[in-house]
Amino acid sequence: GDHSGGGTGPYSVELQDGSGAMLFLRRFDVPEPAGVGDHSAGGFREWVPFSTATERIVISYEGERLQVVDVSPNPPSIALSYPNGGETWNGPGPFTISWHAEDDDGDPLTAQVLYSADRGGSWLPLAVNVRDDSLTLDARSLPGSHQALIQVRVTDGVNTTSDVSDATFTV
Repeated sequence: GDHSGGGTGPYSVELQDGSGAMLFLRRFDVPEPAGVGDHSAGGFREWVPFSTATERIVISYEGERLQVVDVSPNPPSIALSYPNGGETWNGPGPFTISWHAEDDDGDPLTAQVLYSADRGGSWLPLAVNVRDDSLTLDARSLPGSHQALIQVRVTDGVNTTSDVSDATFTV
């Protein structure tokens, strides 16, 4: 759909350049969880046209800033180490998926780890918000496959980079 509209509602997401000038503004509403009465619970997802000139993202409620996120210039880098193709996982394990991620800006990184049993046709999330460079798991929770792949996505909060096993492995 069209993600360029201005929207309506008490919340807003604003993209700003380095001088604080507005590049884009979207207003929206979020259904409030029953009995909460504040902005600390729940969540939202808004698709916005992202300009490479964006240096700051400002989330507001009725004009009051709730969160300011600085956009660093460099995306993180990621290299999946294991499994990277040809391995066989027999039995429950445990098996440790490992990768190396870094960020030239020094931003803290979090990872999302996904599994595909069909050579990347579909992906099953295994873990989110991983702060380490590895994830240990019991393979009994995975669908068996001779065409398995792992994908690791790392983000600095705005920029996201991913790496996938170079070749399939067996579970």
